Amino acid sequence: MKQLEHTIWLTGKDQLSKDSYVLKFAAEDLAGQFQPGQFLEVDCGGYIFRPFGLMFQDRKKGEIWLGVKVVGPSSLYLADLPLGQKVKVHAPLGRGFDLEAFAEVMAVGGGSGIFPLYELLQASRDLGKTTRLICGFRSEAEAYPRELFSPLVDEIYFSSDQGGLDFTGHAGACLNQHFGKKTFHPKTLLAACGPIPLLKCVRDFAQEKHLACQISLEENMACGLGLCAGCSVDVRAENGEIARVRCCFEGPVFEAASLVFPGD
Repeated sequence: MKQLEHTIWLTGKDQLSKDSYVLKFAAEDLAGQFQPGQFLEVDCGGYIFRPFGLMFQDRKKGEIWLGVKVVGPSSLYLADLPLGQKVKVHAPLGRGFDLEAFAEVMAVGGGSGIFPLYELLQASRDLGKTTRLICGFRSEAEAYPRELFSPLVDEIYFSSDQGGLDFTGHAGACLNQHFGKKTFHPKTLLAACGPIPLLKCVRDFAQEKHLACQISLEENMACGLGLCAGCSVDVRAENGEIARVRCCFEGPVFEAASLVFPGD
């Protein structure tokens, strides 16, 4: 059995927007071990571990990145860490994206759901795949720097609910606007992470276009090991019946067609 508990230490911190950061950690025994879409359970003080999707891994430097949006005490604790601080993590965890069968990858993310798509795009780029990205934000002020993502993609759009970017509206509407009439390569993967309304929109778009689609869910995964079952989600089995599965163990990445969202 692979070692799950590791100690990493903070070597860099970049502020992306008012409340979002990229934290860079030295992690020689972890960098290169992740499948895009897998996650870490991170010690956020007081023996409280919280899930964070891997943003990036640099095998040569022995470095991993975590994207952190401050929304509560745990994310604030991480954002305030001083350089050099050691942090315990459990990783790598979960099921990630499967890229093997695809020649093109289109990623759609909203808010902090954009962070796990970074490693997906980097891995796709390394494999010589065509890549596209749609990033959705609530406002222009909350948008991450475009230059962080543009080297990874052949085409990129930033959307904002309040305007001021490439598209006014949510990322799902941007997807329909710019790619609704596009003829896709038959080996295209549509990948998404973000709020449920966005994920439903991406799933429905994929079904309409007959595209393969994989979705990463942002559930509150407490143990990260499938033991507590507190992160269970609904999926539709092959016989059509709805089953409960553990997001942290059977996911967090699922085939979009299998997911059952509220209102389905």
